[in-house]
Amino acid sequence: MLKPLILVVDDEADVRERLCNILSRKIDCRVQKAADGQEALEKLKKEKFDLVLVDIKMPGLSGIDVMKEAAKFTPQTKFLAVSAYDSS
Repeated sequence: MLKPLILVVDDEADVRERLCNILSRKIDCRVQKAADGQEALEKLKKEKFDLVLVDIKMPGLSGIDVMKEAAKFTPQTKFLAVSAYDSS
């Protein structure tokens, strides 16, 4: 059985790396990363991901934009939107 494939999408390299490291240590899974929404969509078109962790606030395509667009061609993929944005 294949390990779940998870895509981590964040424009901040340190956050992206930290999330990938945590997932790799805590879950028996395969992890890929994308630095922005466009790269995420390109990867989502090429491979079937089980889960995508996506930053909501990114330059260019936001995490919301990525989820809306990806839903058109990969409806089976689950998304978890995250943000370190302080709204106060």
